Amino acid sequence: MNYFKFKGIAADNQVRKILGTFKDKSIHSWIESRCNCLIGLTDDSFFLELCTFALNKGWAESSYCKLHNLCMPENLSVPIYNFSLHIIAGNTLLKGTSQYQDNEDLKEILINGLDESLMAMYTDCKIDNELNNDHPIFSLVFTKFVKVLETLDDSHCCALCQFTIVAAQLLASHSCSSHSSTPLSSSFNANCIH
Repeated sequence: MNYFKFKGIAADNQVRKILGTFKDKSIHSWIESRCNCLIGLTDDSFFLELCTFALNKGWAESSYCKLHNLCMPENLSVPIYNFSLHIIAGNTLLKGTSQYQDNEDLKEILINGLDESLMAMYTDCKIDNELNNDHPIFSLVFTKFVKVLETLDDSHCCALCQFTIVAAQLLASHSCSSHSSTPLSSSFNANCIH
């Protein structure tokens, strides 16, 4: 939810409400020197001006490149939902610039950044539903599309968890049956579950 909308702050008063919140001395000085001009801006225009002042020249292009090069780690340490939030946060920085991405472009960034196993599941889901254009996998709304990927990600994580449990059971079973029956190992074998 938009902070200003939630707080009931009118659009013409939003920038005024946040001007005093910046702690960085250079930003604080910049605001003081341009206060009258800044107060009349919308919050999007203000943040664009602030980024232009505070960030290096070419920040938007650099942020755009970083956004398009995002990838999920292959070790499943990041759920798809968190990955999508990372993409949205990066895109929010670009609001008001020509590099800002729409829903379709965000989907493309997300798809291109999927790990190998989730990409395979996404491709299978598209093929399985190719005759059903209403399926959320084809949704133009980014959040609906992410929800479908979350379902695929959850099923993938559950399958991985079950595989890990079965592998642990097999290893435990194998270690119990591979011990010879010596006085020391016979008590171990008696405690193993077969």
